[in-house]
Amino acid sequence: MTTVERRYPREVHKFLAVAKPHQDDPNLARAAELASRMSGDDEAQRTFLAIRYAREAINGGDGAAEGERLLLQALRSAEQWARFACK
Repeated sequence: MTTVERRYPREVHKFLAVAKPHQDDPNLARAAELASRMSGDDEAQRTFLAIRYAREAINGGDGAAEGERLLLQALRSAEQWARFACK
């Protein structure tokens, strides 16, 4: 695995850890951008989709509890990706 392939999961996790379930949160947007760059990686794709679902729900006006739940799900996905990348 390249250095970038190891660095991106940690950076995505870092951005998600400080993201808030608010419309147009910049940390959530940055995490999505980084995850999308690793399109050939299954763990990255799962993380990107989890982030996308969270952003769509939050920006679509779903309740705070649902936004928080989906954000935590994206964070767990990023943790899995980071563990996989560090093996």
